[in-house]
This record gives sequence, structure tokens and C-alpha cells, in this order.
Amino acid sequence: MRRFVLRQNVVRFERALAAERDETGRGPIRAMLAASRRELALLEAKQVGAEAAPVRASTEQAWREHQNSTTFRSDFDRSPHPCMVLDPGPGLRIIDLNAAHRVATHTGRDAIGRPLFDAFPDDPANAGSESVHMLYAVLRAAAESGQRQTVAPYRYDVRRPDGRFVVRHWRSETTPLIDEEGRLLFLLHKAEDVTSLVLAAE
Repeated sequence: MRRFVLRQNVVRFERALAAERDETGRGPIRAMLAASRRELALLEAKQVGAEAAPVRASTEQAWREHQNSTTFRSDFDRSPHPCMVLDPGPGLRIIDLNAAHRVATHTGRDAIGRPLFDAFPDDPANAGSESVHMLYAVLRAAAESGQRQTVAPYRYDVRRPDGRFVVRHWRSETTPLIDEEGRLLFLLHKAEDVTSLVLAAE
């Protein structure tokens, strides 16, 4: 029921934004739209993950087997870019993070096993943030299409150890990891910090 209400709110605010010509009036509508999209993404991530109809429950054991059967492990660990592997099931749990990801996001290995958006929340001070909504949409598209999804630079702020958020812009790609029978196992999300380039352009 909550998902239905949020979806209706998103549609309502999108229509209101399209109809509003006064920029002063568009600001509050944008904020309400962003809040509804974020809440809907968080709810769907928790309830269904990135898969509309999951066909398996991935586990840490399945992840170990996947690494043992490929050359993935060394490439993952050595990548200079932040990489993480996600369980596409309910919660979008973090299966693994490479060293570059832990450094870039001020995160320890204790993030492994946690739901994605619990470990990496939106900045609560940025009411108009679309970060969670955008990332969830990309993960969902990768899971449902079975195709790699590449995203142009977008903002997703990082929480520092002291609890404060710092502005970060990322260029990313999400790759479905599929078994020999064509079933989705995991989602590999690789990001590149392009904050300096975006800020310089601005």
C-alpha cells in the first residue's frame, strides 16, 4: 500500500512540476518530488532489491565460488577505481568492497553484509537530493536488462567518519554478473570520482 501511495505521489508531483511555470513555485515541488522518489527507492530496495522476480538467493558462499572460478578477484582488488559487489535481492546487501572503494567512501569492511542504502545514505541536509533514486534506478535497469549500465557524472555525497557529508560526483557503470545458465548472481558497481572535473566545469 505504501509503495502505491508513493508511486502516485511521484506521478502527481511530476505533473505539478511540468505544469508550474513560475520558478519560485517549482522549487518546493522539486523538493517534494525528490523526497517521494527517494522514499520509494528506499522502500523498493528493501522489499524487492533490484530484481522484479528474483530467481535465487545469493550468498557469501556463492560469491566465493564465483571468485574461485574466474580471474575476477585480482582485477577487483587491484582496480584503482572504487568497486563494490551487491546482492540484487531484497535489501541490496553489500557482498564485497575493494580497497579503493573503502578509501574513497571512508568505509571499513564492516559495511559488508549491510543494505546498500544503510551503509551509504543520502545527506539528510540535502532535501532535494536525487542520489538514492538515481542509483537505485541504474541498479534496477542492470538487473532487469542483463546489460551493463553506464551513467554520466552524478552527485552522491559521502559521509565522513565524523558524520559530516562531503560533495562527491561520480561516473559509474553497473555490470550484471550472470551464471552459465543466464541467471543473475550479483551486480558489480564501479565508480570513478570526477568531483574535481565537475567543480572545475562549474
